[in-house]
Amino acid sequence: MIVDIIDNLDKFIEHNITSNEIIYYYLYTIPWFLSLALP
Repeated sequence: MIVDIIDNLDKFIEHNITSNEIIYYYLYTIPWFLSLALP
């Protein structure tokens, strides 16, 4: 997930995404990340 943040940081800055929107984005993607990490 940290790697994803680093990869997308420039996109977030470019599109003027607020910190709350970034937090919500990662809250909604946690299940997907867990499905990748857990068998």
